[in-house]
This record gives sequence, C-alpha cells and structure tokens, in this order.
Amino acid sequence: MIHTETDPELAGKGAASAVVEKTLHYLDDNNITLLPFCPYVFAYIKKHPEWKRIISPDFKGYDEL
Repeated sequence: MIHTETDPELAGKGAASAVVEKTLHYLDDNNITLLPFCPYVFAYIKKHPEWKRIISPDFKGYDEL
C-alpha cells in the first residue's frame, strides 16, 4: 500500500482506519503479503501489531513495526 486517502469531510471519523482494516482483512483472507509504504498504514500496524503477521519479511521497515 502506497497511499491512503479519504474525503476531507470524513477526517476524524474513522473512515481511513476502516478502509485500512478492511484492506488488511482482504489481504489476510487471500494470503497476500503487505508492503506498507503508506505512512498511515505503517502507523496503523504499529498500533495494531497483530497485523504484522501479513507484512512481507522483505519490507525494509519490518523491524520498526
């Protein structure tokens, strides 16, 4: 994931978080690994370390999560 964006009117309402969570579930359900280049996704996974399991071990920031 390289970028996460929602309508500015949705700021602070959990929309971006919902999009990321739904996407992570999709990736997990389909055995797809993730490269979290998007700073929002990276921060989301730091706050929810249970998702670290789907991060590709090739991701250079893996140890920072």
